[in-house]
Amino acid sequence: MKKRFTSMAIALGLCFVLAIPAFADESSTGTLYANANTEANVAQNKSSGGNAPIYVRNGESTATYTDSTIGLGGAKITMIKGNESGQQISIVIESNDGQLIVVDGGLKTNAPYLSKYIKNKGGKVAAWLLTHPHEDHVGAISVILEQQKVAGHPDFYDIDPGQIYFSFAPYSFYEQYEQAYRLPMIKEVMEDLAAYPAEKKHEKLCEGYNIFLFGNVSVEVFKYGVFHSD
Repeated sequence: MKKRFTSMAIALGLCFVLAIPAFADESSTGTLYANANTEANVAQNKSSGGNAPIYVRNGESTATYTDSTIGLGGAKITMIKGNESGQQISIVIESNDGQLIVVDGGLKTNAPYLSKYIKNKGGKVAAWLLTHPHEDHVGAISVILEQQKVAGHPDFYDIDPGQIYFSFAPYSFYEQYEQAYRLPMIKEVMEDLAAYPAEKKHEKLCEGYNIFLFGNVSVEVFKYGVFHSD
């Protein structure tokens, strides 16, 4: 009998289910483009309907590319590119009334920039969604939660992470099935979340049951962490 664990997946929507977009390619200059939208066809996209507005942040720089502003009723999706090479997921959704929803957050090295970005947007997160406990997803939130407990920490860490939603397996599962080099990060973020106020965290989410509304953005859990036996 073989056991495996599937991490939480989410759907975001504005009166319909909206999949989070993936970025297709990265240029040699560090500019990141969304889907098939390159500079060559941006005019066509804006005139013919285009995709949802997607804003790309590259480290401390300004946005390198802004997609069509058609499709989300005033909401915005920002995908933050890390300050170092390598993959990460760090997405901020801003609803039409200014509420912030963070998906994962990225590597530990992304924590300062992500915190500054949130602070510049008012400093309060409505919902923080964690898909699974790998460093390229939860490193930043772990640093933020730890820094807030350190006297004299930089003021950009003075943000409210808001309600945190996640569905992780027990640590014993990762000890048995996960690659050894990932275990320190998994243990660290689990300890950080264990110390987070109980009234602000939501664990073991249920598929098709948990639906949350933030302005004109809805969040629905459609795949949650669960053991399967083969």
